Amino acid sequence: MKKLKKFNIAYFFERYFSFEHGVDLNDEVEVLYRRNIVIKNIIFVINIVYSILLFVISIGSPSNGNWLFSVIPLPLTFAINNTINKLIHREQRELIWQQITMYLCSFYMFLSAILVYVKLKFGGFYYAEAGYMLLYLALIVISFYQDKKMLKNVFSWMFAIVTVIHLTVTYSISGLAQNKSVLEFLQTLPQNAEAINSLKDILLRTIVMISFMLAIYIITDIGEKMSEERKIELSKRKDIQEDFTNVVTDLYDVLLETKVGYDDNSNQIPLLAQMCVKLAGAYGFSPQKCEEIKNYATYNRNHQLDLKLDSSTIEESFDKLREQTSVGAMVAKRMQLSQKCENIVRAHIEGWNNQEFQFKMINMQNNIESQIILLCDMYIALRSAKSYKRPYAHKLVMEYFEKEFQIYFNKELYERFVKFSKDYEEMYNNYEVA
Repeated sequence: MKKLKKFNIAYFFERYFSFEHGVDLNDEVEVLYRRNIVIKNIIFVINIVYSILLFVISIGSPSNGNWLFSVIPLPLTFAINNTINKLIHREQRELIWQQITMYLCSFYMFLSAILVYVKLKFGGFYYAEAGYMLLYLALIVISFYQDKKMLKNVFSWMFAIVTVIHLTVTYSISGLAQNKSVLEFLQTLPQNAEAINSLKDILLRTIVMISFMLAIYIITDIGEKMSEERKIELSKRKDIQEDFTNVVTDLYDVLLETKVGYDDNSNQIPLLAQMCVKLAGAYGFSPQKCEEIKNYATYNRNHQLDLKLDSSTIEESFDKLREQTSVGAMVAKRMQLSQKCENIVRAHIEGWNNQEFQFKMINMQNNIESQIILLCDMYIALRSAKSYKRPYAHKLVMEYFEKEFQIYFNKELYERFVKFSKDYEEMYNNYEVA
């Protein structure tokens, strides 16, 4: 029986409700397309919640048909959500089409909030004021688009519609007028306490609504400016990243074409790896650490760098650049270590190994792991034929190490090497014979 995978709530919200999931923020159409998807998901969830709340409230209601209003919209909610989804995906790369979808989503969000409020107001429920707050919820969801132009248009329509709702649903002005003409109503208004209180409440609601719209507009304006600044920053980072990539690519192209010592003896790299594993084990490193040293020892110019950043997002390009830069840095360090080996051997044989040179070499990649590779590499270099020297026998190599080269190595490591020197001689001789 297959084990069920654990539900990852963070991934769920990232996929369905994150406005920046897999989006290039510099692409205006892609950003709006993603926002339409997220807000469509939010509207779907809110409408389901509307239906559930209405159904729960209708339980025990004096009117037996109240529960039908909460059940009937469920299939309608799925149908509308499916329609919006088709509209969003119909023209993904068309800005105008995505903007049309944005206005439709905003209108539908506000319309659904009005319908629920009207139902609660005329359904004999005691939750009408809570339903009125859904109008503010609609405003908040619409503001997620972070589009000032759209908000201006929506606010003007909403102000007009909410005013009508205030005069017809929240308070019935026609009922307060009691079939009087406008002039008669205004003349008797000072004596009509109920009408005055109703108008005061409508005025207060209007002021609060306008204040809320203004606050949302200011927040949207700030968010839009921050988004623009972020786009500019991302654009600059992308340009810098491209320039850095070009520089690094050229640098590695030059570096990898440089002739260094281990290029001339690339056929001996397996032997070097074998010796490094032997010496690392003799020093007391774990098998895992020995394997790491072996991998570093075998890093060579055959490692290819792929710095073509064709990923869909800046984050993916950055990750790829970081990965390839790490590979390039490892290749460069390995080449430096190999060149260090070549320089030390040649300097001592040709006699230009002064104190300044020795100090520089001792402090270059001086950790134990690098010393293990350097020691084995120098042994192979001394045993091999070079343009500046003939191949040396094992005994002469060990004499060189004793007189000239042990200053470059950790004392304990050098003693381990000397202790098992016969094993290295056998490895080299057998490898040569093979």
